[in-house]
Amino acid sequence: MFNKFQIALFTSKLRIAGILMNKGIKHFKIGKTSQPLKDRFDPNYQARYSQIKLVYKSNDLKLIDSLEKELIAYFKKYNANRCDNDQLGGGPDCEGDIGYIYIVF
Repeated sequence: MFNKFQIALFTSKLRIAGILMNKGIKHFKIGKTSQPLKDRFDPNYQARYSQIKLVYKSNDLKLIDSLEKELIAYFKKYNANRCDNDQLGGGPDCEGDIGYIYIVF
């Protein structure tokens, strides 16, 4: 039987892989936030990326923090030349009621 984290990780990997199948995507970055995505897609991101997509959301903020680290590690390993994440997670923990994993590209 799979636990909640394993299911979240599997579905998130599928979602990101589906997005990355678009050959036009040269660079991407994975992140987490508790802000609405429209607010998170600020001018700093807009200067480098044209889109932001929701990958996963949960009210389990510890799950979101762990999921971000695992996803970055996985996609840095297999897409190192396209993944712009410098760290394997480690941004501030999400605060609030809901956390989001997103990808910008």
